[in-house]
Amino acid sequence: MKIELKNIKEVKALSEETPCFTATVYIDGKKAGEVSNHGTGGCNNYHPRALYTRITEYADTLPTYSAFGMDGLKVDADTLIFRAMDVAQTGKALARILKNRVLFIKADGKLYQTRKITTNDVARLCAAGVPNAVKVLNTMPIDEAVAAYIAAGGQ
Repeated sequence: MKIELKNIKEVKALSEETPCFTATVYIDGKKAGEVSNHGTGGCNNYHPRALYTRITEYADTLPTYSAFGMDGLKVDADTLIFRAMDVAQTGKALARILKNRVLFIKADGKLYQTRKITTNDVARLCAAGVPNAVKVLNTMPIDEAVAAYIAAGGQ
């Protein structure tokens, strides 16, 4: 199941413990509902309620994960929504970066970037090929570029 968030509206000034936001949830490319959080530390709100049930049933099939020095954490609906929010926001930020820098990964698995250059120079460099690059994020579909960026430690 692929969970994506679109139309994210975040109000950082109102976030106390969790992000204060609203977003449209898409599952496997189809609009499934809406999700929001008031930013005061509570769980997300799902509309329709069946959306929460659907995401929770999927989360129950996923393995546990480690975070904050703790192992065996259970994936839940809110975890998946916050991951989707991170991916969406990273994709937006990455798209801006890729306009005037070339980002690439070398064989050592590390992420590298050029200094700020013009859009035409970005296109020329990508067309000519980046020496020693295993992956050039600028030439990848944005979903794949975001996944490679995150895997290489980009934030």
